[in-house]
Amino acid sequence: MHVKETQSQHTCKVVKPFADPNTQNKVKFAYVKDGESQKSMESLFDLEKLESAFGRRTACMFDNEEANF
Repeated sequence: MHVKETQSQHTCKVVKPFADPNTQNKVKFAYVKDGESQKSMESLFDLEKLESAFGRRTACMFDNEEANF
């Protein structure tokens, strides 16, 4: 299956040859609907502390009173 590349992936392809090999191996792209990407995110981050755009599974409501504004 061919996945349309994003702007970040294009930029990475341009910059990658100028990065050292150790850094090249550290750069990974994660996709919301990809099971392997989800496993990688779970192993690296606490998903309950991330924003929903980055994998948070529960809704988070902002409370002005709790924030003391």
